[in-house]
Amino acid sequence: IEELARRASTPNVLVPSGGDFSPPQRELVEVVSELGRRREDVEVRIATASEFFKCLEAHVSGLPVFRGEFNPIFRGTYSARIEIKKANREAENLYLTAERFATVAHLLGLPYPREELSETLKLILTNQFHDAINGEVTDEVYDVIMENYAVARRLCRAVLDRALRAIASAVDTRGEWSGVPVLVFNPLSWPRTDAVTVEVAFSDPRARAVRVLTWRGEEVPCQVVEAHRNPDGSLAVAKVVFIAEGVPPLGYKLYYVVPSEREPGPYETSVRASERVGWCTIENEYYSVTFDPYSMNVVSVYDKEAGREVLDCSKYLGNALFVEPDYGSVCSVNGELHAHQVAIPIKDPPRPEAATTMRCVARGEVVERGPVRVTVRLYGVVDCVKYTQWVTLYAKVKRVDFVTKLEFGGEHRRVRVVFPVRVEEGRAWYEIPYGAIEREEGEYPAINWVDVSNDEYGVTLINCGIPGNSVVGNLMMMTLLRSIDAMYLDAPIGAARLRKLALSYLEAADKHFIYYAMGPKALERGRHVYRYALYPHRGTWREGKSYKVALEVNCPLIAVKCSMHEGRLPRELGFASLSPDNLILTVLKLAEDGDGVVARFYEAEGRGAEGKLTLFCRVERAFETNLLEDELRPLPVSGGSIAVRVRPFEIVTIKLHPTSEVLAD
Repeated sequence: IEELARRASTPNVLVPSGGDFSPPQRELVEVVSELGRRREDVEVRIATASEFFKCLEAHVSGLPVFRGEFNPIFRGTYSARIEIKKANREAENLYLTAERFATVAHLLGLPYPREELSETLKLILTNQFHDAINGEVTDEVYDVIMENYAVARRLCRAVLDRALRAIASAVDTRGEWSGVPVLVFNPLSWPRTDAVTVEVAFSDPRARAVRVLTWRGEEVPCQVVEAHRNPDGSLAVAKVVFIAEGVPPLGYKLYYVVPSEREPGPYETSVRASERVGWCTIENEYYSVTFDPYSMNVVSVYDKEAGREVLDCSKYLGNALFVEPDYGSVCSVNGELHAHQVAIPIKDPPRPEAATTMRCVARGEVVERGPVRVTVRLYGVVDCVKYTQWVTLYAKVKRVDFVTKLEFGGEHRRVRVVFPVRVEEGRAWYEIPYGAIEREEGEYPAINWVDVSNDEYGVTLINCGIPGNSVVGNLMMMTLLRSIDAMYLDAPIGAARLRKLALSYLEAADKHFIYYAMGPKALERGRHVYRYALYPHRGTWREGKSYKVALEVNCPLIAVKCSMHEGRLPRELGFASLSPDNLILTVLKLAEDGDGVVARFYEAEGRGAEGKLTLFCRVERAFETNLLEDELRPLPVSGGSIAVRVRPFEIVTIKLHPTSEVLAD
């Protein structure tokens, strides 16, 4: 008690009791009573955490402020059982997208799916218990976690499909063309230009090819990436990719996929591929990407706008894989420092002697050469890993997309991918929940992106559910998987006497560590697919809007086929937007009490703003609330717009009461 009192900031001292594996102590009441009798100078009582914090309220002004974070700690958990992390990211994004569009559909008259969304959210949150999301589980629990995510995805897709079809049924999709109307939906709160893919079936025997038109009749370059033909050569089913430009914020834009008797085009396009004596280069209007003729790793990414090389391949090559030993546990990589006792960044770029694709002779080829996108596929074997990688550039899309598929057949390995960037005196920033933070060298968790930049130039590495990210010097690294089978190694077991006794038993059994098995699935044998992207840009991540590009990678545009019909909604409409552009909408939902709609957003750049939220329908009144949706203060409303002042990195929640009056023309 004296030791805790010396560290306490107020006269109130919290004495924690118990643990995550400890049942309630039967003798606790008697111990507290006896302590009170022996110490007349202090009041000792059993209390809840809420009661303790209530006692601190009178001392708030004198409490010290801790600035910073506690990471990195337990860094092995960032990549242990990586499929949990990927499934979690997909489920979170799908849930938020389904919830937003279900709210829009409700404002248009569809019943709100509160029970389905609630059940889905409980499944996702159950899996986010700390020992589950970090992968510190046995195989049996792992199977339950993955099934929870599978159910959550099915429920989300059902809610989303129902909402999008309800919205589509209210859109006027009539056109002068005999094709299939396709509504392209944007789940994010700003206008977007990005690629979208749709599969369309045709019954017209004259169909030999397809064209894509905007609702105004403008032809859009398209690319058939997969086709099934009838015996007479006519087109039966086509999977088509095209660039949807300026899709409104949290809204849609109408296109038509039209059958054609002959191939359309040729289109003007910026994407192309060139090959000469083994060298291969692909490019669009923003970047050119060149591949090494032997390993097929990336040796150059040239930024055309900035007129500069992005990579420094003097020591490492871009998109190179490294397969390294890892005899660690869930919490510690390769049995490094004791994961429960230290929290310091570990700087461990791949060693030159590690197995790497840089020394492999891989095979590669250009597999797509269309007006919309160009793709290189490469494949090979390194150590115990058979790998296939796709590198893609799209017209009018400013980023380089990567897909890596691993067939892993080993054990006790860590697989990483690296990008050596050419940024002088760069600073590393990582996305964290509702913001970003600058960090020193080492491995840390990241949400969607990590950026290395100076004031003039930077490079953002975007991930899709791959949290283990590291920056050492100008080398950016992601851990794709860890193959381990130990939950704990050398776990603390109490007093020195007990530890010595336990270790003597271990030595007699010819073991040198305390070991709790996880099960064979933790070795990660089998197939794994990863998506990530590289986004070079001028300025820092703030000027480059890296947080928006990362969300676009993780939340793609959605294509919905429909029939031609009348409707009260226009052919192009945004349902909700925010200004200025450093405000990001995360939640649009029905209020928990059923009275009104709740919108939640945050400021993403650490810069305050005079913000405005605009809806597609008239709003009667609005209130700023806390996270529990308790009303705090009224907000000024004009038509469908609500004004609010936002502090740096602030999370803002607004409860609004919309009407059924659509304001859009």
